[in-house]
Amino acid sequence: MSEVFLATRSLHSHAFGYGLLWGGAGVGLVIGSLLVGSLLDRRRPLAVYPFVFVPWALGALGAALAPNLATAVVAMVVCGIGNGLTFPLTVVIVQQAVADRMRGRVFTVIISIHNAILGLAFVLGGWLTQDFGARWVYGAAAALLLAGGATAYALTAGHTEPSVATEAPA
Repeated sequence: MSEVFLATRSLHSHAFGYGLLWGGAGVGLVIGSLLVGSLLDRRRPLAVYPFVFVPWALGALGAALAPNLATAVVAMVVCGIGNGLTFPLTVVIVQQAVADRMRGRVFTVIISIHNAILGLAFVLGGWLTQDFGARWVYGAAAALLLAGGATAYALTAGHTEPSVATEAPA
């Protein structure tokens, strides 16, 4: 929701600017998704995961501080790269850590929690954008993304790769 106001009010770029911001985020998503494989060639997913939040957060902060539309679009590409890295890595970690018979349930819980938080974020984002402006909301999003990365780091520090639970043969 804040993207509309970042484009129209903060950057004075109307619907065209809004489209460019979302287009930049989409380009970043594709790039990030394509980079996951090469990122994991020589690295363990749990070792990489906390750090993929950094470009996502930097992109959001860059968009918040952008003096013009072009800078904001570049920031949204960076933001999209972080987003595009994070989702596939989450899937890889769950696939490696959860037994086949439980994996669907785990994904259901993760997706349900994600959608509940996303819904809350839409409601709060609209209210916060109205009261504080889109730039502040983007700045807060950057801080929350960094906090998410720090939490992932704290939860994964010292862990080896997850081993998939196996079932005894029938």
